[in-house]
Amino acid sequence: MNQATKNPFYSQSDYDSNCLDFQLSFLIRTAEDAQRIAACIYEFVQDCETELHELSKLEPILARWNDPCFSSRAPQAEEILERLDEILTDTVDDFPALEKIRIPIYALQFAIQRRLTSDSVT
Repeated sequence: MNQATKNPFYSQSDYDSNCLDFQLSFLIRTAEDAQRIAACIYEFVQDCETELHELSKLEPILARWNDPCFSSRAPQAEEILERLDEILTDTVDDFPALEKIRIPIYALQFAIQRRLTSDSVT
């Protein structure tokens, strides 16, 4: 029996990952949830004084999470998040802080993928 199955909080599922960003992505179900997670990113970017004009384009896309048209804008949101990760990787010297901010970035990316998958199923 491995450690994961001994842990009373571990839940065996169809997914192999118990990573925080992946698990957090399951809590993002509405535009408000997505914007709440994105607020962590905005706050971090303000604190590290990194100029990221692209980030301002993310909020209007996430605001349309509940709309059927979200799937047409989702690739742009994914691109913004990917670019943001690249910029932060190149500019942030504090590696623990970088790993901390990657959690909401990756959680949003996972949630967007799940949202797109659910659109294609329905």
